[in-house]
Amino acid sequence: MTTAPNNTLFRLAAFATMLVDHVGIFLLPAAWPLRLIGRTALPWFACSTGYAFTHYTRSQAGYIRRLLILAVITQPIYCVAFDTMRLNVVFTLAGGLIASQTGGRLRPMMSSALFLCWLLESYTGVCVVDGGPMGVLMTAASAWKCWPLAAICAAAVNMRPGFPVYSVLMSTAAAASVVAFVESHRLGLSLGRWARSKVWYWFYPAHLGVLWLIS
Repeated sequence: MTTAPNNTLFRLAAFATMLVDHVGIFLLPAAWPLRLIGRTALPWFACSTGYAFTHYTRSQAGYIRRLLILAVITQPIYCVAFDTMRLNVVFTLAGGLIASQTGGRLRPMMSSALFLCWLLESYTGVCVVDGGPMGVLMTAASAWKCWPLAAICAAAVNMRPGFPVYSVLMSTAAAASVVAFVESHRLGLSLGRWARSKVWYWFYPAHLGVLWLIS
């Protein structure tokens, strides 16, 4: 039996939990359990993107280029929908893939630099990109198959100073989602070609626009 994570399944799960999260933000802001479910979206996007980049991508440069094009197209919709100037999460994923190209000896230095950036972000409250430095590092760690580091990053993304209970719940859900991804081969599920369609990537800007219009 294969021990490779079920990448396609968890990419679709990431889209589903992201939709739940954004429905909570735009339509049901008082329904905090939706936000808890949504904490699994970024780890699953980071894990599935990083793993696919390393194991299934024919042209890694082309994959990064396509992500950056999607990020640029999505950015105006993202800025209007969330009323923010920070970069959307597709930039986070692309940045993680670029960081993953760092050679083995430089990886600890890269990881330390991103960790320091996360501490600075936590102190200043200034968020440049959705998911922050830990989202970037989580994607890179997934490409490296360094799953303990990916789980730590997933937990760190959801740390909120001054909200200990919130932080514990959100961080636990996020870290557990990394474990679920790694062990997903045990499910033995197989999805059709429709689940691997590149059309799914355009779901991100499309659903943001629709939710913003009806909210």
